[in-house]
Amino acid sequence: ELSKTVIDNNADVGFAVDPDADRLAVVDENGKPIGEEYTLVLATDGYIHTTKKSETFVTNLSTTMALDKLAERHNCTVERSAVGEINVVQKMLEIGANLGGEGNGGVILREAHLGRDSLVGVTMVLNRLAQSDVPVSKIMEMLPHFEMVKDRLELNRADVCMPDPTAVFDRAKAIFSDAKVNTVDGLKFIWSDRWLHLRASNTEP
Repeated sequence: ELSKTVIDNNADVGFAVDPDADRLAVVDENGKPIGEEYTLVLATDGYIHTTKKSETFVTNLSTTMALDKLAERHNCTVERSAVGEINVVQKMLEIGANLGGEGNGGVILREAHLGRDSLVGVTMVLNRLAQSDVPVSKIMEMLPHFEMVKDRLELNRADVCMPDPTAVFDRAKAIFSDAKVNTVDGLKFIWSDRWLHLRASNTEP
């Protein structure tokens, strides 16, 4: 419905928020959703163009590597926290970061408040649009891109050979022995151009 409305009204951009207004989805001028992983990336791109200085941003371990690659372009860095808004905020406080968020459409700007806020995200996306004469789709083409696959494995199923998460992690370590490993939240394998994150859900059985 939002995509159709954007097209029918020849709008430059469309925004959708969740019921408690802490996550933002963005639709470009062609009615195409940019993807929840890219809300933070697009907002950060505008922030960098505004501040024009080297900073460290915070996101969780499951957010797209596009944020890291964008930061590298501008001599900025990214610190990773465990998944969850509170963990991102704690890391921001710990290192004094001004901007953070998650790949679920959540943007956290310290000067507004230390919590995800979709209206802050809207403002930051509009700020990025105001910085140039190109549409959202063209800005997206200029950003780093990575494909994201999110899947769930129920370990208590009868057809799963390794119902113990520890056994799954140990097997994964053996398979991906060439990767850098982060154990802050589950097990994350990191290469220069990709990563794999295995973790137990805190919200689902």
